[in-house]
Amino acid sequence: MIQLTKDILHDINAATSREWLETNGIGGFACSTAIGLNTRRYHAVLTAAMHPPAGRIVLLSKVEETLVIDDRRYDLSANQYSGAVHPPGYLHLEDFRLDPFPIFTFAVDGVSIEKSLFMVQGQNTTVVQYRIDGPRKRTIHLELRPCAQPVRAIPSQNVVVHGQSRFELRKGDLSAQAEHLDGRAAGHRACRDDRVIEKTDSAACRQPVRRGS
Repeated sequence: MIQLTKDILHDINAATSREWLETNGIGGFACSTAIGLNTRRYHAVLTAAMHPPAGRIVLLSKVEETLVIDDRRYDLSANQYSGAVHPPGYLHLEDFRLDPFPIFTFAVDGVSIEKSLFMVQGQNTTVVQYRIDGPRKRTIHLELRPCAQPVRAIPSQNVVVHGQSRFELRKGDLSAQAEHLDGRAAGHRACRDDRVIEKTDSAACRQPVRRGS
């Protein structure tokens, strides 16, 4: 197991020099830095190999997350701009570990959020799960905004994309699933409860989806 504490995670230079990589066995992958701040053009939650193992396409760049506690909003995400990082969600990150896949632990105002991410072997599917632990007397929402940049190839090449991308939320400990559908399979079901909260095509950033705990 590899583990990083907030001494490294709160240092933007040290944190962005540590990266993780998940693969699906058919040329697709997910990767980013230890704080989820994308610094490379191939950093993404879901990069699919359209013609395995080649023809890689970034389908889902990242998921923006905002925790709402009793109407107070806390951004958990981080983005790099020229001369600035906004929002500074990495400052809420208490722990990062590879055990065996990436697990991020945030701590905000007495509430703990554990985010885990893995890829399904043999499929262009990434599953992101969230577990929220906090006082029951408080109202807690987690807003998720899937962000898909214009489809691009890595490296630049002519690739025809057949099918569609989908971002799906499910109950349980709140599981978000990003997958590419090619008409052959409906995708993997990796959650405790099969009831669908919301299902959307992954395009530009969508409106926030609220979930009370």
